[in-house]
Amino acid sequence: MPSVKVHRSVSAAAEEYPATVTNGVDWRLKDAEARSEAAPDSFFIPPRAKRESLRVGDRVKLLFEGTTNDGDEVVERMWVEVVSVRSGTYDGELANKPSEIRSIRVGERVAFGPEHVAAYLWTAEELGYDAGGFAWVRTELSVPGAEHPARVSMRPANLRSVDGDSGWILGRGDETASEYTDGEVFRWIDLGWLADLFPELEPVFRAGDGDWRWDPTAKAYERIAEERA
Repeated sequence: MPSVKVHRSVSAAAEEYPATVTNGVDWRLKDAEARSEAAPDSFFIPPRAKRESLRVGDRVKLLFEGTTNDGDEVVERMWVEVVSVRSGTYDGELANKPSEIRSIRVGERVAFGPEHVAAYLWTAEELGYDAGGFAWVRTELSVPGAEHPARVSMRPANLRSVDGDSGWILGRGDETASEYTDGEVFRWIDLGWLADLFPELEPVFRAGDGDWRWDPTAKAYERIAEERA
C-alpha cells in the first residue's frame, strides 16, 4: 500500500482516538473530512449520509498516520471492515496488511467516526455501474481541475481492448483517428475516479450505452439522438 510523508498535525480526531504506541511506532487516524474540505477538487470522500449510515460488513478506507522508528511520518490508506455500530461511531477490524506502520496488524480493532472515512467500497448494485471498470480518456481531461470531457461515447463490445474495459471513451470530440489510438494522448482511467472528478457522468455510466455531449449551460450530459436513415 503506497504511503506519503506528511507534516504532523494534532487534530481533534487524534485526541478522541489517541495514538497507540507499540515497538516504537505510533499511529492515529487522520480526519478525512477536514482534508477533503481543504482540497475539494482532488481529495474525494463519500457523501456524509453514507459515512453516517455504515452497516456491519461494510468496508471503508481510513487514513492511518504514524511515525516510524526512523522518525519518518507516513500516512497509509487501509481498508477496515465494520464489525459494530454504536451511536454515531463504529468499531472495525483492519482488513489489509500495513506496509510501514508496524504497531497495528490485520484483524486488530479500530474505533472511528464518519469524519475518518476516506473511501467506501461501493458495490456495482449500489452505484448502478462498475466503478472498477476502465474508460479510455484523453489524458488532460482525467486530472483534478480539468474541463468536462465534451464527448462521451460507448464503443461496441467487439472493439473493447483490455480486461476491465467498460467500453466508454471520453474526449474533446474533435480527435483524429490516430489520436484515439495514441497512448500518450489517451490513457486508461477507472470509472470511480472519473465520477469523483465529474459527478455529472454518473447518469451516463448508469445508462450504460449511447453517445453523450456536455452541455455547459445545463451543466449536464445530454444524449445525442441517433441519426435515422
